[in-house]
Amino acid sequence: MGKRLTKTQFRQRARLPRILVVDANAGYRSVISHVVELAGGEFESVAEFEAAMRQLERSPRFDLGIIGMSGEEPVTPKHLAGLKAEAR
Repeated sequence: MGKRLTKTQFRQRARLPRILVVDANAGYRSVISHVVELAGGEFESVAEFEAAMRQLERSPRFDLGIIGMSGEEPVTPKHLAGLKAEAR
């Protein structure tokens, strides 16, 4: 049989921070997501800003966004403003 959660454990699990990880580099994205998980958070990870925007449209909330920067696809103020506006 499966182990049942106590009320306290259920509340703690329900309050895990949700983190959106955006990075074009799959290796970095994986490491960052793993660190978020080790720290007790839940994560969604995507490679592109357009995917991050779609994720924000579908998801009820994120507590934090971690956005990687690369020379191939630089982060612009326009990108950040779009993500911030969608998050609201």
